[in-house]
Amino acid sequence: MIKYLDRYESKEERLLHFPELIAAFYREEVEGNKGFLKSYLEFERNLRLVLTAYRSKQLGRDMSKELQFENPDEDLLVQLLSQKIQKLLNFLQNSRI
Repeated sequence: MIKYLDRYESKEERLLHFPELIAAFYREEVEGNKGFLKSYLEFERNLRLVLTAYRSKQLGRDMSKELQFENPDEDLLVQLLSQKIQKLLNFLQNSRI
């Protein structure tokens, strides 16, 4: 957190790079925990990623830009960024869940 605040001094920069802070939080906390807490943090992070992809699809935003601070080699991100997940996102968008 201190590194983040030192690196981005203005309010605008902090808001722009806030997803970077969230990604770093999950990355560090998943690595530093085990058992149930690790599983829960992984679940929560994956849910957040899917919801981010869904929101970017609904708002017509570039999904790769929304997920730019995540590891692009991770399986879930590869699926989200590929066409494989587009049918699910279209279904969610059409069903207004």
